[in-house]
Parts: sequence; C-alpha cells; structure tokens
Amino acid sequence: MTRHHTGLAAFLLGSVAVVSATPALAADEKLTMLEANKLFPAFDQWDKRGPMAIMPLYDVGRLPGDWAFKTDEWDPDAPSAGLGALDSVLNTTRPVVAGFGLTDNGEARQAFVDARQKVGAFMLRGVGTYKWAGTYQDGDGDTVRSGYGRDTEQLIATYQPDSATTLRTIFIRDEIRDYKMPETAIHDATGAFGIGMDSVKTTRYIGRVMLDKALDGTVEKVHGETRLLVLDRDNNNVDLQAAKQPGQRQKADIDRHQIEASGYGDLRLGTVPLRIGARGMYENHDGAIYGGSTLETLSAFQYPDITRFETTLYAQSALNMAAGKLDMGLRWEQATTGLGRADDTLTWLNPAGTRAASTTTARALYSRYAGTDDTDRFLNGVSAVATLSQEWMDKAVDTHVSVGRIARLPDNQELYFARYHGSSAMRHVGNPGLDPEAHYRIETGASYKTASWSAFGRKAALAQGPAVKLAASASYDYVDDFISAERASDNTLTRRNVDAQFASVNASAEWNVTSTFSTGLYGRVTWAENLDDDRGLYGVAPAEAVFLADYHDRLSTQGTWNVGLKVRAVADPSDADDDTNTGTGLDPEDISGFTVLDLYGGVQVHDRIGIRLGVSNVFNTEYAELVPQYAVDTTNPGPVNAPGRTFFLWTVMNF
Repeated sequence: MTRHHTGLAAFLLGSVAVVSATPALAADEKLTMLEANKLFPAFDQWDKRGPMAIMPLYDVGRLPGDWAFKTDEWDPDAPSAGLGALDSVLNTTRPVVAGFGLTDNGEARQAFVDARQKVGAFMLRGVGTYKWAGTYQDGDGDTVRSGYGRDTEQLIATYQPDSATTLRTIFIRDEIRDYKMPETAIHDATGAFGIGMDSVKTTRYIGRVMLDKALDGTVEKVHGETRLLVLDRDNNNVDLQAAKQPGQRQKADIDRHQIEASGYGDLRLGTVPLRIGARGMYENHDGAIYGGSTLETLSAFQYPDITRFETTLYAQSALNMAAGKLDMGLRWEQATTGLGRADDTLTWLNPAGTRAASTTTARALYSRYAGTDDTDRFLNGVSAVATLSQEWMDKAVDTHVSVGRIARLPDNQELYFARYHGSSAMRHVGNPGLDPEAHYRIETGASYKTASWSAFGRKAALAQGPAVKLAASASYDYVDDFISAERASDNTLTRRNVDAQFASVNASAEWNVTSTFSTGLYGRVTWAENLDDDRGLYGVAPAEAVFLADYHDRLSTQGTWNVGLKVRAVADPSDADDDTNTGTGLDPEDISGFTVLDLYGGVQVHDRIGIRLGVSNVFNTEYAELVPQYAVDTTNPGPVNAPGRTFFLWTVMNF
C-alpha cells in the first residue's frame, strides 16, 4: 500500500515512490520513463492552513465530512483497508453512483452523486459532493468549536476521436461556508491562544484543458495543458464569534488568480526515450486585513498584491543498463516576484478603535525583521536527479536507489507575509531576501511480493501459496538554505535560511492470510534537525505505526460483507520545538503520544446497494495531532483535540 505525503515531512516519509524497475528488454519492447512527479519529489516546507483539500471528492473508506484535526482522515494516502464490501458498488459500469454518510459526533453529513455517460467519441462525467458539520466532542467530553457547509462540483468532458488523440476538460467549483476555527485546548491569559478569524466564505473555480496526441516518427507523443484558478476568500472574527471591542474586529479579503500553461514532447533517439517539457505560470495574490468598528482600516497584509511569474524547463531520459534501469532528469525553475502594496500604511488601532496605536508598512516590516526593503526578486533553482531501479527473481523483488539535488523556490507566504499587530508576539512577517532551498538527497528502497499477491484483501486469480508484500525505504536529506520559521528578538515570527538535515525509515508488511482475511502493518520513523541552532525542527511527528485487519466473505449468493479494525499509534515528539525562548514555539505544548482503535463493517447486495458502519476512536481517547498546517499558520499555536468516540454510517447505491 503506497504512501505519499506532503508537508514538512514529505521527504522524511519517503516521497519518492517505490519504483517499478525494468529488466532486460525484449527486442520489440520500448523503454519507458518515470513520470516527472515521481522522478522529482515535490517538497513543501509545510502544509499551510487554507481552504480544505478538494480531492478526493468522496471516500467512503473514511469518515463522512472533512476532519482537519484528525490526520488519518484528511491525508488521502494514510494506510487504509479500502472500500471493502462496497468496492463492487462504487466501482461499477453503471452510469450513476450515489451515497450518503453521517456521524453522531460533530453531526457531519455528506451526500454525493457521481454520474457518467459515453456518447460516441465523448465521455461526460459529473460529480457533486455536499457536506455539513458542527461542533464535536473530544475524548474528554469537551466541546471543540468547529463546523462548516461545503458544496463541490466537478465536470469532466473527454473527447477521443481516435486511439491517438485525447482532449480532456475539467471544471471544478468549490464553495466553503461558515468554516469555524477551533479554540485550542490550552488557554492563555494574554489571549495568544484565542480563536483566529473564521473563513466565512471561500469560493474556488478551477479549469483545466489537456490534449494528448500520439505521433509516428522520432516524436512519439505531445502533451499540452492549460490551467486556471480563481479563488476568493472572506475571513473575519465578527460574523460567527461573540462581540469584540472595535479595535479587535478584523476581516481579511483574499483573492488569488493563476493561469498556467505547460507541455512536453516525448522523443525516441534510437532506443533511448527523451522527454522535453516547459511550464509557465502567472499569479496575482492579494490578501489584506482590515480592522475597526467599520472594518475599513487597513491593518495588515497576508499577501500585499503579489505578482509572480514562473518558468520551468526540464528534460528526462532513461537507459537500460546491466545494473538496471537508470532514470535521469534535469530541471530549471525561475520565478520573478514583486509587490503592488509594499508601501501602503498599516494601522493598528487601540482596543476601543478610536485612534491609531501604531502604524507601519509591509516594506518597513521587512526592513526591520528581514534586513531588506527590496521586494523585487529573481529566483532560480536547478534540480538534477538519477534513479537506478531493478527487478529480481522474476519481478518478485524491486530495488531502487535515487540521488539528486532538488531545488525549492520560496513561496508567497515565506517571502511576503506582513501580518502586523500591536503585540509583537502576534506578528508574522516574511522575508523577501530568502534564497531557494537546495536538497541533497539519497533515498533507497526495496519491495518483495509473492506471485499470489494482487492487492490488500485480494489474491491474484488462480494463484496458489501465500500472498505477501513487504516494502522498506530509507532516506537522508541535507538541505542547504532550508527556509525555517524563526523568532525575532521581540518574539515576532519571521523566516530565515538555515542548514538542516532529515532522515526517515519506512516499512510495511501486508499479508492476505487466506482468501478472506488480510492484515497489514505500516510504520515510519522520522528525524529532523536545524543544524545552525542545533535543535529539532517543528512540525515533525517522530514515529507512527498502523495495524490493519480485515475479514471479508460472500453473503450467500446475494452479495459480500466485511469487518475490520485499525490501530494507529503515534509517538511523543522527541525533540519538540515548543519554547519561544529557545526556538519558534510552533510545536504546541502538551502534545503527547496516543493509540486509537477504529472498528468498521460493511455489506453489499447484488453489487447495487451497500452499507458501511463503524466506530472511530472506540475507547474515547483524548489526544491532539501534531498538525503542521495549523501550527505554522498560527503565531502562537495551542493543541486542538481530535474527535472522541464517533459512530458513522455510509449508504451507497448505483443505478
């Protein structure tokens, strides 16, 4: 069961997927290349708190709704036993699939419909999912402030006039309403751990057009794509919260527009494949914060009218060697950025909102905390990666090793955040002088599967013998100019480049014990260090293990059923960065290790209708996750407890 992660621990958790190697090729067999997203790992320093992820639109293998403070629910690649009995209902050739789910804790509700129809050379698919949720109780019975309403629709149109041509268009609309920020489990007399602004309304529109064309000759294939993003987000601490003094009232208006074009061509020079690609992107990102009784006094910027142009050029190739298949890639990235509102006056009002307590500008904040007032940047990054992979024992064993230098350019928030506040401990200021990160990385791994293995819960057809899959990987990453959050002398949260190192070990063992009973064990150990300051890095959970067990069988001749359990154990942070006197304080205090048990069961009849029910957190354990996107986007974070015991129900059908 492959795992892929984003965030600070992306490269800690083995972000290079296990590579399927190529043995010696037959005379008529063509050598193929890895996809670029597998060859070049995508590193983000953290998952920023923002609008909830769009994909997957629905997943009945997890709790109904979106659970931001329960990591194994929002991470789509967390170990999961899958759909179980409901697989044949959802993965059907019938044109329409629909479902409804609910929970008792948090009163989450989710409905979805997924319809598709083929007409000649056209394939149309429309998906709609609709969610609602309220406050929930943690394992100690305390109420955690939460709640939202959400509507998401996706329309996909595919035109395939012949086997060589595919034109696909995708349109997504996503609206989130009344998304309440939680109150932390720890309260501070200064109000540092209070509730931030709620996301009263977020609307996203995403459009993509993709063309793939197969050709004869040296150029075998061309791919072209355009993408458009329009985001509008309204946040405030007024509409959904108790009355505040005029000077404490705030609202944020955030607008983001992106247009992107990319393409590549696949060539074959003799027997050697070659891919040459390019990408260009324009972005405008504007986010201003207003305060006062009328919410019209400009007080801070999240994004001070940022303009960003990005260009990417890359080339990939592969060679078939005696030692295995060698995939190679070279990439150059460039970004030109600038600000339109660096010199607008920011005013912090007194609590009564009657006068200015202090004023500044974004440029003045950068000068004070980053030591530069130059907001125009021209950033470059070069990446080079090589991955050697091989298959052994008639493809039963895969091995791979990957080495490379991977660059990451600083993003808009790291460069230009200008969150002004009367209290310096609540300020959050970017650094326009940041240099790109350079990751010098080595990663190696291996996997073994028997001939009877097909997937978790499924043996290969007509195969005999045990069905087992084992996998392990390890990585080490030295980062030159890692972009780290830091505290200034007055406790303002800012950014600077440091040297850092990361290491991880991942392992998994899956066993289909019989044709009806399967188990899996998944584990990871991670470690990260700020070398400049000789201390641990924030946002890193050091170790986690998950155990799955699932039993499934026929329901006479009418259908199938399954039952199962999941045990998830997470260790204490071993070197937490939770003290602003010695570090950033971005790891909330009182985050402890925990173990949680989930139970579930499902049944389907005639592959047409199914039910799944279960209990999450059976023993009502009180715990809080180390959630990176909450910790880093909040200047003084406190822990937010995950849901306590939660009963859930899914019903699905097709027609």
